[in-house]
Amino acid sequence: MVKMMVRDEGDELTARFAALMACVRHQNGDMRPLGQQKILIDQLRNTLDRAASGMEPMLQSAEPGFIAGTFAVETRLYRGAHHDILKLRHRDLASLHVLKTLRQDQPIAPSRAALLRREAEIGLCFRDPHLVETTALLRLADGRPAILQPWGGEPLSSRLTQSTSDQSRDVASITAIMGGLLQALHRLHEHGYVHCDVKPSNIFLLPGAAPHLSLGDFGIALKIGETHAALDLKAAYSENYCAPEQAPDRPAHPTMDIYSAGRILHQLLTVTHDQRVGELAHFAKDLCARNPEDRPQSADIALAELKRSKGLLG
Repeated sequence: MVKMMVRDEGDELTARFAALMACVRHQNGDMRPLGQQKILIDQLRNTLDRAASGMEPMLQSAEPGFIAGTFAVETRLYRGAHHDILKLRHRDLASLHVLKTLRQDQPIAPSRAALLRREAEIGLCFRDPHLVETTALLRLADGRPAILQPWGGEPLSSRLTQSTSDQSRDVASITAIMGGLLQALHRLHEHGYVHCDVKPSNIFLLPGAAPHLSLGDFGIALKIGETHAALDLKAAYSENYCAPEQAPDRPAHPTMDIYSAGRILHQLLTVTHDQRVGELAHFAKDLCARNPEDRPQSADIALAELKRSKGLLG
């Protein structure tokens, strides 16, 4: 009798699973595109993962959260409209890491999950000290994709808001930061990518006598010549930093990133009390030329101009 009940339940599960897969593969009698089928299957996996985990939300629990049983969640560094960025510590090695994932309090949107995976793939191409690399692409217990990265330090945006700190506010420190940024852009462009979203919150500084700078967050990065429109990427440009010609249908070019670097230099100069800013101000103006052809045409050229300005500063 028991065996018959198990067999009957198994037959019912098989029939229901077959009906479910028929819904995945077909719509109104027509075969769905393969890409759409994969998205639906991924959504089903996420739903089953959440049902199986039975876990409380990671940052709402009284107990510390853990990722993959290995990384302790120390704090949430940033919460955006759709993403969370968490600071992690390895439980055995005590090394620091960063995790970028979709917000837990929102449904897992397939398009945003796909963008996060795309960002991870770009980061896996880099093994460069000036670019924040992807350590691994993880799938959390509830099905959310997550990018694991090494800790790159505090964002430059934090320094700009620290009114009591004079570090990075003298000409020498500003020149060092710009040198690091242009070096990072040079490396990125050598890999064939345009960042498309260079801003202080995406620039990271490790403390030290000579702070190490790295560039991260490649969420809307493009290969040189690509457009966001052609890839169906809905990019949210940072109005205060993006080049005036930057648009969904405009091919990506390194001079777009160079303009953004100039905007950052201009912002750094507005918070310094150092009187020796003249040469750097002229340099910032060159980087921010409205006509892309009037800007330095590569980060390497811009870096050479910065070194010349540094020589004039003495």
